[in-house]
Amino acid sequence: MKNLPIRAMSIRLTLAISVFLLFTACADSKPSIEEQDACFDEYIDTYKEEYPEATLQKTAALKCYQ
Repeated sequence: MKNLPIRAMSIRLTLAISVFLLFTACADSKPSIEEQDACFDEYIDTYKEEYPEATLQKTAALKCYQ
């Protein structure tokens, strides 16, 4: 294998670091069940005066339990 020029090596290194950062930064950290339950309860409490209970439960479930 030929020795690569410094520019090509730096491009490869930059690309490798970029791909690594992309995949680690985009990892989806799922909230815990307790956090999801708290989100659900908070959403219901916030909008209970404005919307029917059934609508709130469906909307809160879509928002908090992904």
